[in-house]
Amino acid sequence: MAAKRELPDSLVLTYRLAELPTAQHKAGLAGLLLFIRNLEERKARGHPIGELPEIIALGPHETTIGFTAAALTTLFDDFYNARESSNDKGNRFVQPCGEFLAFWLAGGEDSPWLKLWRDMLWGTLCSRDKQRLEFQTRSAGKSLTVMAAEVFAQLHDGIEKKAHGLFNVDAVASTCFVGAQADNAERVPFKGRVEENLLLHFWLLATPLFVPQILDLKKGSREYLGYLLVVPEVADLEWFTDEIPEYWRSLTTSVAGYRPAQSLIDLPMEGGLEFLARLAYRRVGQFSYSLPLHTIELYHLNKVGNNVRLLQTEILRPDAGMLDEYQAHLRDFRVNPLFKRLTIGNLVKGRPWYSAADALLSHYPTEFFIGKPVEATFRPFGYDARKRFMTMIDQTSVLERHQEPTMTDNPKNPLDDALARRVYQMIGAYVRLRTQEKCGRDITDMPKNEKGHPIYDPPYREAREKVAKDAFLALRGRREGDIAEYFTGSLCAVPQFIREEDFIPLSRALVENPALVKDLAMLALSAHAWLPGQKIADSSDNDHSQ
Repeated sequence: MAAKRELPDSLVLTYRLAELPTAQHKAGLAGLLLFIRNLEERKARGHPIGELPEIIALGPHETTIGFTAAALTTLFDDFYNARESSNDKGNRFVQPCGEFLAFWLAGGEDSPWLKLWRDMLWGTLCSRDKQRLEFQTRSAGKSLTVMAAEVFAQLHDGIEKKAHGLFNVDAVASTCFVGAQADNAERVPFKGRVEENLLLHFWLLATPLFVPQILDLKKGSREYLGYLLVVPEVADLEWFTDEIPEYWRSLTTSVAGYRPAQSLIDLPMEGGLEFLARLAYRRVGQFSYSLPLHTIELYHLNKVGNNVRLLQTEILRPDAGMLDEYQAHLRDFRVNPLFKRLTIGNLVKGRPWYSAADALLSHYPTEFFIGKPVEATFRPFGYDARKRFMTMIDQTSVLERHQEPTMTDNPKNPLDDALARRVYQMIGAYVRLRTQEKCGRDITDMPKNEKGHPIYDPPYREAREKVAKDAFLALRGRREGDIAEYFTGSLCAVPQFIREEDFIPLSRALVENPALVKDLAMLALSAHAWLPGQKIADSSDNDHSQ
């Protein structure tokens, strides 16, 4: 009979960010440190917490932590703690407790964010019964002592092997790593070093959650579509572990439907930008772009039947200019979701907001861009397009200052921005004059409200919308040379005032880049189809210029 192996009472592990292989491992290291601090604070407040690991040293890029088997038991018992609950029909089920999140969140156990975290866990990483074994053990009142002892022994073996230039490896569970498989398609096992695998239990503490929505064309409404996990590639452990608890504490308890209102996004990239924006907005209320994160990784997961699908994965690099534009124009839940899709997609690619609009405008029915919104909870597409065009017009252009652009200018071509302003104004003249011909009245004939703004009656609104819609449809189906022909033959058929310095760039664009002119014209038609005075989600707009 083999003698029982003697293990030390404790062991010490040093982790360096630069040596960890993925963002999930780095977030896991931050999550482990956050978890230990969380347990320390709860223990200090009288919670029944057992022996804890010791954070021996902590710097921006590395940390040293002391463990015992009992301390590992405390970690696993608390993280995987669960209880049996029942629904309205009396059906019993196991539910993760998540006391560590409840400790930070406003509302505690009743926080909608805690419910979201539980739903995400059961709907993605632990969607099957065999993936919930640790939670089921804890719900039965049993400790994870055996699991902790096994991990402790693996860590000890890993330290001994490392002293001889070797590594102790073990399988990476799919419950701990997005996309992990026992074996891939080439039958290569998915394994990692045991000391790094330990970190993967805790990355969720450092990972914000969002709920992507999709626009249902048939219902004309938005519906939830799975969960977005925002995994930060941490570059500074001290900074990050100080900030993330404040991030969790700052989340509000307001809900939309049955999800936290702050969690709802219209596309995955918005979740990444929102997380970065919240981190950038410091507790003193000043916007700071100094974010010690290398990147953030976005994982959009959704359960379909018995399978969990990774719908999209993206990597986003923090950028001051990108965050500035998001904060100024797009950080508003009322912005039209299709307008967000266009502008955020261009923003993260470093392109002007109006780029490649045709791909979006041709994909959905015209009513989504011209006319009343399909759902009252967000603004019309034309309203948001109008605001962006007006912002551009208010800014001093390169052409107006008679300055030539240089190679060091903003990546968004200032000549294209000047073209966008000119096309917007030309489309405005076309829509206004064609509407006047159609209904026999101009905006100057409209009565005024107490602020001196025109009051547009329904016949005028309908005529204007019809003019814009007809031109929108006529332009949408055109390509290459047909675009220039329609633009010059129809849209320019009304009197237009074009300055000499604008005429040559416009003519050149119609020949060299007609797709850009088409994008701008269609966006401008949507913008000019909408008229001020309509009741929308944001009543702060006072722009009545034509």
